[in-house]
Amino acid sequence: MHRLKSWGLALGIILAASGPVWALNPASVDILGFRLGMSLAEVRAGLAAQGLAGRAHEQGMACPDATDTRCVPVIRIRTKDGVLTLRMTSGTTGAVDAIVYALDGRGAGEPAMISAAVTERFGRPDSLHPMAWCRQPMGAPSCPPDGPRLTFAPGPDRTSVLTLSRGSAGGPSDASAAAASDVAGNSRK
Repeated sequence: MHRLKSWGLALGIILAASGPVWALNPASVDILGFRLGMSLAEVRAGLAAQGLAGRAHEQGMACPDATDTRCVPVIRIRTKDGVLTLRMTSGTTGAVDAIVYALDGRGAGEPAMISAAVTERFGRPDSLHPMAWCRQPMGAPSCPPDGPRLTFAPGPDRTSVLTLSRGSAGGPSDASAAAASDVAGNSRK
């Protein structure tokens, strides 16, 4: 019996030291049904299934790895709540590497309601300024720059910006700013 208690205590210490077992894994999160790593074909199918294909604006450009093919580095969709931006990796077989959802919170109390809904859905963040969820290494003060992360921060003109990214030195800041700017520049429909 004593040995069983010792194993239980050791297991409890290991679990406590490794962080909460319920911590959010950003790589498994979806925003409006879209996930990191989805192919362009999967994104288009998801847009069609949700009735958003007609609202999607694909920004095409010549692919760096093919002379006769166009790549789609960014897809923007105006939703009833804001603007969803999907950033794709370069190349003809691009995959989603960042999802930015700029939510229109112009009504009285809406930014606070959006923030409460985000924390209710994703739980307590690993970092507070900005709010971020990640697989934080033990003892690290913030999310690692090269790992997947979900962030939530206020944007311009009372927007709220939810960003899911693979993580990198550059991050999705340009996409976040562009999506928030799109929301701020458009009236609610």
